Amino acid sequence: MSNLTVDRIMNRIKTTLTDAQKKRTLLQENKSTNTNDFDHQLSKLILEIEQCNRKWNINSEYAITSHRPILGRFIIFGKKVIRKLLRWYINPVIEQQKDFNASVTRSLNILSTLNAGYSEEIKNLNNENEMKNKLKEELDFIENRIIELESLTSVFEEKIKQFVSNINHQIIEGRETLDQRIQENFQKLSNNNNIVTIDYINKVSQENVSKLQAFQNKIEQVEDTIMLIHSRIRKKNNHDIKSNTLIEDKNTNNMQISENKNISIDYFLFEQKFRGTRSAIIERQRFYLPFFIEKKKILDIGCGRGEFIELLGENGKKVTGIDLNQDMVDYCNERGFDVHLENALDYLKNIEKNTLDAIFMAQVIEHLSNQDSLELLDSIYRVLEPGGFVVIETINVQSVFAMNNWFYLDPTHIKPVHPIALKFILQGIGFNKVEIKYLSPVENKGIPPLIIEGHDTNSFNNSMADLNGLIYGFQDYAIFAYK
Repeated sequence: MSNLTVDRIMNRIKTTLTDAQKKRTLLQENKSTNTNDFDHQLSKLILEIEQCNRKWNINSEYAITSHRPILGRFIIFGKKVIRKLLRWYINPVIEQQKDFNASVTRSLNILSTLNAGYSEEIKNLNNENEMKNKLKEELDFIENRIIELESLTSVFEEKIKQFVSNINHQIIEGRETLDQRIQENFQKLSNNNNIVTIDYINKVSQENVSKLQAFQNKIEQVEDTIMLIHSRIRKKNNHDIKSNTLIEDKNTNNMQISENKNISIDYFLFEQKFRGTRSAIIERQRFYLPFFIEKKKILDIGCGRGEFIELLGENGKKVTGIDLNQDMVDYCNERGFDVHLENALDYLKNIEKNTLDAIFMAQVIEHLSNQDSLELLDSIYRVLEPGGFVVIETINVQSVFAMNNWFYLDPTHIKPVHPIALKFILQGIGFNKVEIKYLSPVENKGIPPLIIEGHDTNSFNNSMADLNGLIYGFQDYAIFAYK
């Protein structure tokens, strides 16, 4: 015991720490280290340290006892006298032993703390290595998928080109066949000396024009769909590349990735199928052109496929559009339109007061709740300059035909808006002049007037006219509100 000193103890601790550092280096270089054995040895060390913490403090004044009933008192007294006589010699040794024990125990506690820290670092290193291996596997998988997707994209593009070529060839053949049939019919009529009436010729011409127009509408829908699919493929490639980087960043920071899936209908294809072709919408919106032709700063809220932007662009007007549907925005950007993926309320908050000349918002307000509608209309009033106006087009709630065929067809519609109520709201916000214009009449529908000779049917016909208006009234209306 006398050969042990504090310096020798510290040297041994340093040696132990050096060995621990070497073990840590070996663990980093060799993944196959037996961690179970290391943990077992560490547990034994912790138990020994606990024993040291309990027994390091030696007490020289322990209780003196004796089992002899008569002589015991004399024996105890004698032992106490001897202990007092030897205290000057024994106590200094005991104190030195206590100091030594305390120093060793403190050193072992420090060593235990360091070992615990090194053990945690080793576990972290092992976890990082496992995560890097998983990340590498994920990256290899994504790279292979990207290569496969690029190959499929090339094949799909070739099929698209072939499809468009076949369509164009069918159009040319169809027109040639149509011209040939017309010439054959006229030749037959001429040979048979039949009288060809103008009405008959007009009827045949109208039928052919209708068929050709329907065919062209289908071609337009196919071309729009092809453009959207091409955009989605390119966006998918970019998304995979971004996901690659995102996964790497997340794993580097030891973060878990959580994905929220939001399932919804494909609204672009929904509009392609049920709203009509772009050319038909452009012709319908040509009614608004004279009102916007003199304006400079125009915003189209909920621009969709960009029909109104294209219409004004053909007439030399620059329009900014916003929409919440990513496919719509991508499609418009493909066509070169200035369209952004923005929420209307957030977008208008960043525009200064009295800035815009005119705002167009067609078939949007029926998608909003009452509160969002009020906030949006108030924001529109704020950003319009004096003399500016907003056009709000929506489905006419007064037409049963329109409500049944158009409003309830779209699952994203929230509630219809009555024109009188909307006019009242706009006037309450502060618009100086508010006008209602009814659009899109229903053709070839309704009950014809009743005519009976010798009987007055005016009352009946007036009632039927009201009923026809309720069922087959104008399908849309537009509010013109001037600031």
